[in-house]
Order: sequence, then C-alpha cells, then structure tokens
Amino acid sequence: MTDEQLKQLYDEIFNTKESEKKKLAMLNVSRFGYYTDYLVRLLKAQFEDEVEDYWDDEFMLNTLIFDGVFVVFDYKNSKPLMMNCQPYGVNMYYKPTNVNVANPVLGNLDLTIGVNCEIVYLEETPRNMPVDYPSPMSIVHFYARKLVNIDQCIDASLNNSMVTAIFQAPNKKSAESFKQMHKDIRSGAPAVFIDDSLDLSLGKNLLYTPAKDNFICDLAQIEKRKVIEEFLTAIGINNANTDKRERLNQDEVNANNDECVSGVEVWRRNLRTCTRRVHKMFPDLKFSITIPEKSIIDQSPRNSTGAPRESGSDKKMKGGWKK
Repeated sequence: MTDEQLKQLYDEIFNTKESEKKKLAMLNVSRFGYYTDYLVRLLKAQFEDEVEDYWDDEFMLNTLIFDGVFVVFDYKNSKPLMMNCQPYGVNMYYKPTNVNVANPVLGNLDLTIGVNCEIVYLEETPRNMPVDYPSPMSIVHFYARKLVNIDQCIDASLNNSMVTAIFQAPNKKSAESFKQMHKDIRSGAPAVFIDDSLDLSLGKNLLYTPAKDNFICDLAQIEKRKVIEEFLTAIGINNANTDKRERLNQDEVNANNDECVSGVEVWRRNLRTCTRRVHKMFPDLKFSITIPEKSIIDQSPRNSTGAPRESGSDKKMKGGWKK
C-alpha cells in the first residue's frame, strides 16, 4: 500500500478531511489561549505591589508581564502616572535614553529617562544593541505550546484506544447477521436469537483492537504535570517533587529553593533597582512592586513547628540516632 493510499485510509477512518483539520487547528488555538491565560495567572500571582489609589495596579502588572517594561512620569506637574511605553535612543552603555507614550487620553509624550521619568522592567537583553526589555511572555508561550502538544497526544491516545470488536464473516449475509446481533445486544435486548449457521467461535471470528497498548493518557497527564512544575520553577514557585510518595528530605527542599530563587533573582534585583530610582525621582510616591521569596515547609500534622522537612541523615548529623 502506497503512502497516498495509507493517508486516504487514515482520513476515511478518522474523518480527518480539510474541514476537520481546520476544526483541529481552531481547537489547538483555543487550547493555546487557555494555557496562556492559566500560566499568566500563575505568573501574576508571584508579584506583590503597593501603589497609589489612582493607579490601576492590574493594568500595571499586565503591562509589565506582556510588554516587559512600563514608565513612571510626571504629567504636566501633577501627580505621577504609570503607562505603557516604547523606549528608544541609546547612551554609551547601549541603553535607551528616552521613551514614547502614546495614549488616547494623554496624547503623545516624549520623555527622557532619568530626567522626567523612570522605567520599570524585569530583564535586559544585552545581545541586542541597543538593549531592549523582553517580557516573560516568551516563557509562557514556550510552556503553553508544550501543554497543547500533550493534549493532542492525549486525544490521539483516546482515539487509538477505542475497543472495537471486529467479527470475521464468510459472506455479506453473515456480516449483516453479526451486525444485527451486536445491535440487539447493545440495545439491551433480554435475549438475542441467531441462525445456527453462524459460527460464534470467539477464537476464530472475533478480534479486538489492542486498547491497552495504545492507551498512554496516564503517562501524558504525568508529563503535563511535570511541564507545569518546570514552568513553576522557571518563575520562582516552589514545587519540589510533588509526585514523590515518601517524605521530602532537606537536601531536595534546598535544591528546589535554590533553583527557584536563581530563576527570578534577576527580576527581583531589577525591580529593586527600578523602585529605588522611582522613589529618588518621586520621593512622596507610594510605589512598590516585588517578587517575595518563598520556601517549602512541611505542612503535615506531625510537624507543628512548620520547619522544612528533614531526612534521616539530617537528623543523624544533628544529634545522632536514638536507640
């Protein structure tokens, strides 16, 4: 059988015609949007902020996450405002010198960084000249695509795992008899009567598709959880060995804590620096945005102190084994 014939047979079996392919593409777009929104919510929950009442803190966080940078500036000698912006210009360190603000209410504003405005950003990209400020959405999209691919794998596994009974019949008349018999059984008939000429030897006339061999949904769900945990580590959320059945030891906790801290330490340092510059320019402004550090603690009832979980080797190093 040629490749074209195999493709045609596959399309006939699974009804993957052009319209179905378009539906699948639309479904994947919907899935990508769902996982993007889900991961953005997880990322947004990492930030803690305190701003003026007349600021929209939700807009501020969305701007920081989706654009990677926003500006704080003095608008016509009134109260300081924050807004999305477009940095431009270059200084001796290849960093932007100005920003442009385009807003339907405020109009077009050209501001000078360090003179009448300060920018707040998460990260710099030194490989670009001048430096730009990438948003964490590249991380979100990277893991969202992985999760969409795993969902496609689950769908394919479910389709391939359908347990279908295949009857072998010597002729079309017998095939129709088997079909009617199966229909009666599926309809819940209390008794099914067939012609004695039909051979009901299961070893000869009945086959089943190998559903167990094709079913990998459980493994795919585990991989999905691992992808989410990898994303959580990348944005600084602790998730050390959530699939372990035994107690978590101190070394594993510390390893996960170190990796989570390192993953967002650049973001924390830049936010501290930017906040300090904003306060220097606007001393009376209420403005703070941080990513607090968190650690894993043992929440089990046996640990009333809330201390990190310890392994047996940790206890031995502290005081030796009790006899």
